[in-house]
Amino acid sequence: MTKIQFESPHLRPRYPLLISSVLLIISLLTPVPPVQANDNPALYRSLAQRRADTLEATINDIVGTRNMGVAVIPLGSAIDTLAEVSFHIDDQTSVASAFKGPVALYFFENTDPTIWKSVPVRYWAELNELVVPDAYDAAWRQNHWLLRDVYKMLVESDNDSTGNILDYVYREMGKPTGNVIVAFNNWSKAAVGIGDQSGLNAWLSGRSYCTYLPHCTDPRYGQLRRHYRDQDIVLGNSYSPRDLVAFYVRLATVGRTMGYYDTAMEILSIRLPYPSLTKQYAVAKGLSVATKEGFVAPYSYQSSGWWVTTDAGIFTTPDGRQYAVAFMALGSGDLLHAIIDAVSDTLMQHIEVF
Repeated sequence: MTKIQFESPHLRPRYPLLISSVLLIISLLTPVPPVQANDNPALYRSLAQRRADTLEATINDIVGTRNMGVAVIPLGSAIDTLAEVSFHIDDQTSVASAFKGPVALYFFENTDPTIWKSVPVRYWAELNELVVPDAYDAAWRQNHWLLRDVYKMLVESDNDSTGNILDYVYREMGKPTGNVIVAFNNWSKAAVGIGDQSGLNAWLSGRSYCTYLPHCTDPRYGQLRRHYRDQDIVLGNSYSPRDLVAFYVRLATVGRTMGYYDTAMEILSIRLPYPSLTKQYAVAKGLSVATKEGFVAPYSYQSSGWWVTTDAGIFTTPDGRQYAVAFMALGSGDLLHAIIDAVSDTLMQHIEVF
């Protein structure tokens, strides 16, 4: 065996333990980049599903035996951070005014786009022509009342404006079927793919109202009953969370292709001084919120004596991830603050795998 000799004692390595320790510290302090989704997609899917399962368990702990449905659908690349959250997603619940968001999609997809592209949203509800810039004045005068109805339907939840929009689109489509309600339900099923139980029975406001009810209702819907807290509740206009959230998945996909996504998101994002629950609690967590809510008090003939609270739309994180969401509560709206907080906290988390 050849024995290596050091030519000079000054060249011999001193303090070998110290040198090893320094090297170890350097290696520990050197940052290691997180694993990217395309590096290990199976791992990301597993973590995304685990987060969804944890969120569903949290919602279940909050809701208990009370009536609540929640849907959270990741859009695009957001699927890498959270799998679909489905809590009582197929349970039918009174939809209240949350169906007005879907009516907006119905309007955008079935009317001449020059109508809603010709005037910025900020002037849709304007009554004073002098405020409108000259560049938009002619289009504003021509389409002002129609655009004002869309604005009032989505921002102020005006019932008459909603009936007016349903009637306008029905006429623009050439009156394809018996009445405005049937036409909207048929489009929802054919275009969006909602289930057989979700739909409107009637909307007796604005120009969708008529005195002879068989001429302005859809008997396929509105007959469902739910037994809840020892009562049989007639749901009336009802959707499942799965079907309500499907409209916002369409907004994020088809809406972009057809060119109405930005306009719809802008108007759905408008926040009044007394905002909806999602625009209050999710915004406070740092999310951007574009939603349409619904609310029916117990004394309304539509509620069967229970509070109805619904809210649906699109949540966007600061880094651009998007999720379509739907919250539907019958007699359990007091739980929504905690549930919206739990959903928002989960969406704001970032997965980092080292």
